Amino acid sequence: MKIQLYHFSLKKTVFFPIFLLFLQVLYCADYFEEGKRLLLEDRPGEAVTAFFAASKESTVPPSINLYLGVSYLRLGKYNEALSYLSLGRKTDAVNSYLYSYNMGNIYFLQGRFDASEQAYNDTIAANGLYAPAFLNRANARIKLDKHEGALQDYKIYLNLEPETLQRPSIIKLISLLESAAEEAAKAKAFAEAQRAAEEAERAAEEKLKKY
Repeated sequence: MKIQLYHFSLKKTVFFPIFLLFLQVLYCADYFEEGKRLLLEDRPGEAVTAFFAASKESTVPPSINLYLGVSYLRLGKYNEALSYLSLGRKTDAVNSYLYSYNMGNIYFLQGRFDASEQAYNDTIAANGLYAPAFLNRANARIKLDKHEGALQDYKIYLNLEPETLQRPSIIKLISLLESAAEEAAKAKAFAEAQRAAEEAERAAEEKLKKY
């Protein structure tokens, strides 16, 4: 009888902390999922509160800093967003491209187009099939007057996302960039031909002076 009671007592003792751990995981998951739901509903301020609650748990998801960063981005608090995204990129290797991508978006909104382009470069280096990075890098390159690079990025984006709703406007952009490239090539060829003609004329004049 004592053995049975002892056995029951042991099971009860072990079960209780395991049950508490289960509840802890459950609550953490609830906070995290609640934060994601609020973010989808465009309620970033409330989402931040939920994600902070989830971040205090011992079983916090690795992507918590990504969601905090995006929430602060939605709130227009770019410095806070960059802090969490920079931190998360170092600790969440699986999603590193998403941290870089959102950092690129922030830099773009701040008018820091060189930094934005570099962040999209990092995104593409980590995940070369992530189509939005090509589209946004193209937009950053337009701001930097890197039209040839932008043209290539728009074409890659359409190859990766052929059904995008933006296809008509991007095709128009590609056409404009190609026309501009052709005009630039013609202007360059004309300038080079004009310089060659001027040099030939000067050479002829110098030759005549010798006689």
